[in-house]
Amino acid sequence: MIKLISNIFTTPLIKSDCYDSIHNLPIGIFQKIIKTGNHSLLIKKGKESDKFLSKKWHQIYDEFLKEFGVPDQYRQYIKLKLKWAKEVERVWLKGERWRQPRVDIAKHEAKQLITGIESDFAETLAYVSKGMSFRVNPNTVTVYEFYSYVKTLEKRVNG
Repeated sequence: MIKLISNIFTTPLIKSDCYDSIHNLPIGIFQKIIKTGNHSLLIKKGKESDKFLSKKWHQIYDEFLKEFGVPDQYRQYIKLKLKWAKEVERVWLKGERWRQPRVDIAKHEAKQLITGIESDFAETLAYVSKGMSFRVNPNTVTVYEFYSYVKTLEKRVNG
């Protein structure tokens, strides 16, 4: 009886189903998460905590980085975010309020880069579809498959 009661409290009432790897996460969802930061897109069915989803996202992104490396655009984005953070520090911690326009500019540059990444993805998707001679559906092709296609096409171009 005690075991039955303890199982009721330790067993989740709703089982969730989430993407958990670059091998099952569609590239379209991957790109939306990168753009919006909305980790709830990882959920296929059910509910999960924000903490769980954030951990799951970091595991997936780490897997992506280990398999395909750090994209140049991501490096540029990180540099812009660091620039923004330094300017924020100067404005708020050092009291250099005259630097506020620089904070706004750095934030705008980072936002533009993210917008550029989104349009670059659309172009890359079209290029990959053309290069592979079939339509690459971002809702079904996984992250792993997509970037494997990109690697294959890069090898063809670079010889």
